[in-house]
Amino acid sequence: MPIFIKVGDIMNRIKNQLITYDSNLIIYYCFSTKNHEIIELTSKTKKLTEYLINNNSEIILPQFIIDEIKNITFSEIVFNYITKRSEVTHLPKNPTYLFRIELEGKIRKKFEKFLKREWITIDEYCPTEKSINQIEEFYSTICNEPKSKEFLRLKKTDTIKPSLIDIKLIAFSKEKNTTLISNDYDITYFSKELIEKNLAHQIFNLKELIIYN
Repeated sequence: MPIFIKVGDIMNRIKNQLITYDSNLIIYYCFSTKNHEIIELTSKTKKLTEYLINNNSEIILPQFIIDEIKNITFSEIVFNYITKRSEVTHLPKNPTYLFRIELEGKIRKKFEKFLKREWITIDEYCPTEKSINQIEEFYSTICNEPKSKEFLRLKKTDTIKPSLIDIKLIAFSKEKNTTLISNDYDITYFSKELIEKNLAHQIFNLKELIIYN
């Protein structure tokens, strides 16, 4: 369930800030080649990045997010986005092995180039056991609330607790005072409650943002 804030207010609140992307946004940014891209999501992430740079914000990424993308491997990323994601358009229905290899290489190069940008900072962050436990306890205490049941229904899952990587991102947001932007409801659905409990600094879903560059 999104937090209803005026669009202008959201965009003003991410100016002159430290911003953190989750792994999806990083992949969206890099997943484009000539005539082949995750339409809307790639475009929106690039427009968002341009907006942030133009408004003196800095993107700060924890090393564990970079490692997560590398551990998935680019071949898996290409396979998942070609076969499982409806967002991908203008791609062959049955792409050849050569097509996938070429696409994988292009994404890898863009990813490596992305990490070298002057507006990117990599932080060797490791959350404390206490911060992880506090976030896990938060999800345990709300598991029977109506909003949690609605989340389970929408996500068609049996748990409201995010993955450990997502929990680390939430902890990173709080401890580094960064605004976390994600396209994952596992992170953003309970953003208001996490912020109210002082477990996160600021969280927005990419879908909430309307960017005018």
